[in-house]
Formats: sequence, structure tokens, C-alpha cells
Amino acid sequence: MVNFKELDRIELSINELFRLFDWRDKNKALVNNYKQVIPEGIVEVKGGMTIYFKFLNETITVYEAYTEGQTVCKLKTERLGGHYRVLESWINQEMVTAFKIFDTSFDELDLIADTCTTISSVMTYLEHFKSEVIIRQQPISMTNTQRRKAIWHNKQNNVAKLIKLQRTIYKIPDGARHTNPDKLPRQKHTDSWGVRGHQRHLRDGKVVWVKPYTKGNGAVKKHKIYKIDDI
Repeated sequence: MVNFKELDRIELSINELFRLFDWRDKNKALVNNYKQVIPEGIVEVKGGMTIYFKFLNETITVYEAYTEGQTVCKLKTERLGGHYRVLESWINQEMVTAFKIFDTSFDELDLIADTCTTISSVMTYLEHFKSEVIIRQQPISMTNTQRRKAIWHNKQNNVAKLIKLQRTIYKIPDGARHTNPDKLPRQKHTDSWGVRGHQRHLRDGKVVWVKPYTKGNGAVKKHKIYKIDDI
């Protein structure tokens, strides 16, 4: 099972997920061409599934879905013009049977579609409406290993103060529907931090896609939590 504590996180309630799917159905053109804003992380639907995702390249994505500590499915897909081709799959048939109690028509294809479109919908929303995101910082308790690494890093760089880890919660408020958002102010909270993928508008009018990357020279990378609600 994936160590979720080491990854960026996007949090949703069941109701928020349903509202996101409604938004997806009205914006299929955007969702079919989403950018990989976060290269690897988890989408945690409280009261539902937790989905781990990792973009291996521009088209190949791997997923692992869990619920109540049990693995529901593992997928590897290829995205071709808004459509998915399943390259590898493992489905927990017992969990599919359990889902049928609530929806008798539910099958493996529904599980695969729900897993893939949850990630694509979240990526699309973060790509196009990130300027509406409210950023809140929360401290993270260091593990002994992280603390030793931070102390070692400080000694190597003659830094007296211990690096404090922070996690970021991204909250999207109701009414965030602008297609040309203002740029978020830059905030530096550690010596090394992740920059999400984003659209860059050049002076000549061209728009280019900037891939996610890590910025700074610090030894400790900040982990983020993205919270999407009130959609």
C-alpha cells in the first residue's frame, strides 16, 4: 500500500465529488485535455475511495484505489485524445460485489471510469481555477528520519535554524468559475518546494504549459494537501 503521508493530497467529500462530476459533465472539452498539474499524489474522498495516481509521462498513468484499507483496483492507462485505453488492470471482485449492494448496475467498467475521471476532473479544475484557491499553511510533525536529514542538511550549509516542514491546503470556494485567473502571489515557506504545473502567458500572446518541478536547494521537500470544496 502506498505511503500516503509522503504525497501531496487533494481532499473531497462525497457531495463535493458529485458536484465535481456535475461540473465535469458541463466542461468535457476541458477535462478531455487536462494538464498534469500534480505529477503524483492522492485524491482522498472522505467516506469513499482514496485514489493514488502517478503520471509516468504525457499519456501513461498508474492508479491504485483503496477503501477502508482494502485495495479496490490497480490500473495502468493510456490517454488518447480524451479517451482511455487500459494497459494493465487488477480488480478486487469482492469489492465490486459489495458496491453492487448500493448500485446493482455497477460493474468493473464503472470502477475504472470513476477512478480515471476523478483524477482528470480534479486536474482540470486545479489547472483552470487555481487563482481562486485559498492557501492555508499547516505545520507537519517531522519524523525522526526527517529531523536527522534536516539537521545534517543544516550542518552542511552552516544553517543554525532547523527547517520546519509545512503542508499546504488548497481550498476552492464556491463561485470560482473564471477561465482567465489572476496569478497567485509567490510564497516561499521552505528551502525546497514544489511548483505545480501551470499555463504561462508570454508577452507575444502565446500560452505555453510549464511542467511541475521542484524549486530551491533544500534537502526537505514540502508536501502539500489540496482541498477542493464548495464546488
